[in-house]
Amino acid sequence: MHIYKIEVLSPSSFNNEVYENLENLTSIWYNLGEITNVDFNFYSFGNHNYFMVSCLEKDSLNFSNNYSEAIRLNLLTKKVNLKVKYIGEDNSVSVVVSSSLKEKLILFPGKYSPLRSMKDFSIVPLYRILNEYKELDNYDDIKYWRNMHDSLYQLWRDGTYENFSKSQLSNIKSKFSLNGLDICRRIEGFSQIETYYYLFNTSAKSRKYCPICGKESSLEVPLFNLFGFRCDICKIISE
Repeated sequence: MHIYKIEVLSPSSFNNEVYENLENLTSIWYNLGEITNVDFNFYSFGNHNYFMVSCLEKDSLNFSNNYSEAIRLNLLTKKVNLKVKYIGEDNSVSVVVSSSLKEKLILFPGKYSPLRSMKDFSIVPLYRILNEYKELDNYDDIKYWRNMHDSLYQLWRDGTYENFSKSQLSNIKSKFSLNGLDICRRIEGFSQIETYYYLFNTSAKSRKYCPICGKESSLEVPLFNLFGFRCDICKIISE
């Protein structure tokens, strides 16, 4: 994990409008995975105002992302000028981030990003692929899918609305799964990278046949000691 110091060069004093503008920026950063901490402590020593953020990669905050650049320029029009300084790497937090954008993707729930590499199951940050998106709201569906998966999974684990949550997670025809499949196709459309949908399996046995086309799994051996089923036609992967 990499640590950055974000210093507010101007204005010299904070007010509600400045806080609101900074919260807007950090919210965009967090939603895209450019930073991993959602809570911030703002420090003020005289005219020296700053806050700290953590990032998956050293170049996460390069402002090349369309969303971040738009917000940054908007801040400048409001006379909020920032200085971004790289502090160093926090080795106490180990995160494996994908080094390639050419590998197949998996839409999979996760803390830092809902995308994984099919090559080694490493994390693929959203900002790596969402630079191709031109509309600010396009990433919201992906974030919503991840949050909804976490909520449904927790309901299933707790035994609360167990049948409903299980059906939503493991039935390919559920509203939740259909939304996930649509997201995968959208990602493929702008990234040109094949994207597989992760379908939850509550059974101790791996799926054998695809719930859409009925074909047998293309996996001869388990993948990453986690997945026992994959359909390369319908692009579904499961335990």
